[in-house]
Amino acid sequence: MPFIPLLARVCEKLIPIKAEKIRYQRLEPHLLDTPAIALDQTAAMLRRMLKKSWKMAECALDTRKHAADPGLLRRLNGREEQVDELQHEITDYLAQLIRRPLSPAQAERIPQLLHCTNDAERIGDHTAVIVDLIARFAEAKGELSKAAEEELDMLQSSLCRQAECALALLQNCTPENIRLAAALQKEIPAAIEKCEKNHLKRLNRNQCSPVTGVFYIELLAEIDKVSRHLGNITERTASAFSPPQSGEAT
Repeated sequence: MPFIPLLARVCEKLIPIKAEKIRYQRLEPHLLDTPAIALDQTAAMLRRMLKKSWKMAECALDTRKHAADPGLLRRLNGREEQVDELQHEITDYLAQLIRRPLSPAQAERIPQLLHCTNDAERIGDHTAVIVDLIARFAEAKGELSKAAEEELDMLQSSLCRQAECALALLQNCTPENIRLAAALQKEIPAAIEKCEKNHLKRLNRNQCSPVTGVFYIELLAEIDKVSRHLGNITERTASAFSPPQSGEAT
């Protein structure tokens, strides 16, 4: 993310007081002796991390319509560093927790949470790619058709629902949220496939320039990657935190 360190230095000079106020609640070391609570606390911290990384992706997608808004890039910059810090803290905390006496169910949750943490960080990483794609498209004076704009709006809306569902699962892993997550995990890839077919039709009718075509397909690929990471998180959260069956150890 080459643009983010530069933005960080600029923002620190422009708004040093506000930057100093950026803090988040630390994972409590004394709770390591109570694994059930420590795991719940880790899930809450992961939720905070995912919320920040998703907002990064959402801001990046928003530059498609608001490319001239410098505030979007400032918000991206502020969250990227926080996401990295949260990833390191969660990883270190779980590395300590796994050395404590744990039930089988508790031990199984740790690798699931680690994978979720990595997926949340990867969502933030895709931000730079999306911003770069949109910036290059704008520089090339590219223009999307109304149909393509509507398709991207629809996909971003679905992606937002998937992110909200992942956040809801990390807070309350109910059967209803699990079912919704599974439905969205199927819905978005199907919608992307339909968008690709529509794009091919526009190409065959000469309704799309080569520059626009490449941009559209590459942006669809990034949306698909973000969706896959969100899907991984919902799957693993459901596996780790779904209510235990009768007689199952927790």
